[in-house]
Amino acid sequence: MKTSKDLEEIELYLDGKLSEQDVALFEIRLQTDPEMLQVFLEYKKIKESLFLYGKRVKLKQKLEKIHQETIGDNSYKKPHQLKVFWLQHYKVMAVAASVSLLVALSSIMYLNFQKEQVRQSTNFKVLKRDIDKIKRSQNALINNINSAKKADVPVANYSGTGFAISRDGYFITSLHLIKGADSVFIQNKHIQNYKAVTVFRDVQSDIAILKVVSPEFVSYSSLPYSFSEKSGNLGEQVFTLGYPREDIVYGDGALSASSGYEGDTISYQISIPVNPGNSGGPLIDGSGNIIGLISGKLTETEGTAFAIKSQNIVSVIDSLAIDSLHVGFKLNKKNNLIGLSRVNQIKILKDYIVNIKVYNNGK
Repeated sequence: MKTSKDLEEIELYLDGKLSEQDVALFEIRLQTDPEMLQVFLEYKKIKESLFLYGKRVKLKQKLEKIHQETIGDNSYKKPHQLKVFWLQHYKVMAVAASVSLLVALSSIMYLNFQKEQVRQSTNFKVLKRDIDKIKRSQNALINNINSAKKADVPVANYSGTGFAISRDGYFITSLHLIKGADSVFIQNKHIQNYKAVTVFRDVQSDIAILKVVSPEFVSYSSLPYSFSEKSGNLGEQVFTLGYPREDIVYGDGALSASSGYEGDTISYQISIPVNPGNSGGPLIDGSGNIIGLISGKLTETEGTAFAIKSQNIVSVIDSLAIDSLHVGFKLNKKNNLIGLSRVNQIKILKDYIVNIKVYNNGK
């Protein structure tokens, strides 16, 4: 949520009271901070509506004044005065009327957009949150504002979830989420738009490892959780944390099958209601061990999802040190969440789970 200082900066920008340097910085922020962009557009719309409303009030007062003068004097000059007034102000009156029509049409288009979002040709649905369609019109507005000053900054096409697997900036997520990305950024309440690069992909397991490259990133002192190397039990209570929206969201349920979609042996089936944006998030047992990575859901069955098993993740990561990238880290073996209440586990875990923003200029 933005602060009163942000709103004050928006007001100064709209009123043209910022310096050239501050204008440039503000416009860059609009292009890289979707939440700020949304607040800006809503504030701008409200301000324009208030301005038009004020115009309408003044027009109404002038019309009433002319009407009263016309009633008080039946000379032929008064109708001529009303005609002159119309010729002077018809544009403003037309714009005011158009605003109401535009609002109605926008509502219809938004409802149609939501219906269009419910689309998948297969029963298995990957959980990347598509935010591009909502943002493109906003991006066009910002490009118009800033086209003469800066090169275009891409708008996020997808978002999802990832979590730390080392203290020094390595994160894991779903490969389908970042596949084809031009650039990837991670964020949460303590990490703001840090750039990350993909250092490893495993197509079979649908996992990817990212490394934060922004110099502002501060390494964690340690990780509080570890990956379980044992299979989970049917009926075992599990939970997940992820970003189906801008704020982190908790969901809980149980392991409902020891295999995944169409009998996939490297995955679990879980009874947790996950949504687009949960993809790449951790599946966690009651002791705080990572036992899986959320990958997808059944479209025809509510509350049925899938997660890559932690044993497979551990096997893939261990192989990196032997024959692949020299990533220079080992998975944490110590779990500091054992014995804590679920609420306290979540308070600790959420700092290590990030919202992944995927950018692709080609889409």
